[in-house]
Amino acid sequence: MIKVVKDYKDMDFNKFFEIYKNISKKGLKDYYPRLNFEEGIKEYKIEYSEFIKEFLKSPNNSVVINIKEDVYFSAFRLITLNQEESEFYLEALETHNDYFNKGHATELISETLKLLSFDKEIKVESAIKKTNIASLRTHEKCGFKIYKDYAVFEDEGI
Repeated sequence: MIKVVKDYKDMDFNKFFEIYKNISKKGLKDYYPRLNFEEGIKEYKIEYSEFIKEFLKSPNNSVVINIKEDVYFSAFRLITLNQEESEFYLEALETHNDYFNKGHATELISETLKLLSFDKEIKVESAIKKTNIASLRTHEKCGFKIYKDYAVFEDEGI
């Protein structure tokens, strides 16, 4: 099930954070050099929770999560850039480490694109590092094309 979250209280942040927890491990020493690993994770979780609360205060922002049987598999943040032109920006796509390479991110993006393009043309952009081959391939499976180092999805409509 794809869940579009517009309000922080409509999600289980602890389950959501588990998706992003491992990505945070990479930078913990840089961000919190004086803290041990467990203290760093706790601090990062607090800061990321506050960030998501602020992010969701904008009516143009949402968090989209792939959930099955109360398990959070993958997620991303979605920003509506221009409602009239149906332009969106997809960022921070991540999959829980326990569920890598099982198609959850592909399913999440594909189903979200179907929801967004139900009755109109859409344009969705996503900036991905060239070195993130897995994410580039996932986006390409969902119809994104590489454009000036960006993955862009343009739906020609029904």
